[in-house]
Amino acid sequence: MKTTLVIICALSLIGSTASYADVTLFDDDFSASTIANDGRISRDDVGEGWRKNTNSLWTASGGNLANAGTSSGVPSEGAVGQVISVTTTDTSLTKIQVSFDYVVGTGSTLYFHLHGYTENGSPAANEPLANTGAQNGRIQNQADDKYADISLLDGSDPETGPSGHTLFAAGTSGSYAQTFDLTEYSWSADELPGVSGSIGSIVDFDLILAAFASNVTETDGSGAISVDNFKVTAIPEPAALGLVVLFGSSFLFVRRFFDK
Repeated sequence: MKTTLVIICALSLIGSTASYADVTLFDDDFSASTIANDGRISRDDVGEGWRKNTNSLWTASGGNLANAGTSSGVPSEGAVGQVISVTTTDTSLTKIQVSFDYVVGTGSTLYFHLHGYTENGSPAANEPLANTGAQNGRIQNQADDKYADISLLDGSDPETGPSGHTLFAAGTSGSYAQTFDLTEYSWSADELPGVSGSIGSIVDFDLILAAFASNVTETDGSGAISVDNFKVTAIPEPAALGLVVLFGSSFLFVRRFFDK
């Protein structure tokens, strides 16, 4: 009986730990990254790396995602982005954590975008999500016909105003790390039928698009930008983590009780 109860508690602890673990969505130190020329980022680009406008100055080399900042306007300063599929089914993942290192020259401004998409119907494989050719730090959202979309940085409807991105000012550098609670967001009223109400967890999304874009004001190289150690992680709500601790404590209590 003692052995049976200990095994049951151990299995409960293992099951809880597996259900409430962080899930890495993006993790790139740019040591082996490549960038393909693609004016539009589409559904069939999932998992195939970074995309940029044909003549964009963004490169991935030497362990950095970088823009030389020597030419302003479209398409040189257009965005670079990557789209992945959300495959986890863990509904405890209610928060999203973003981190990266950055350096922004005095002649540029860096913008970071993170969009979540939910399929509405059956989009074609080449259904566009975003256009990388916009200037002034923007990425043009193109997913309204077949997707419900939302900025994972502030819950706004992408590209409906000045919100929906994080800005890094000219002449700044450092390490960015922020956590966003998805349960604080709701779908906009203008999304297509079939998707409405509050966001529950990362499972509510089929795709995520991460993009960096620049606004170059000087063309002498002082606008150079670099990004490194980029990571996006889905993490569980604190209550779920507390449940793991509770199961662990219960296991130790039962073991000690029956060992007497």
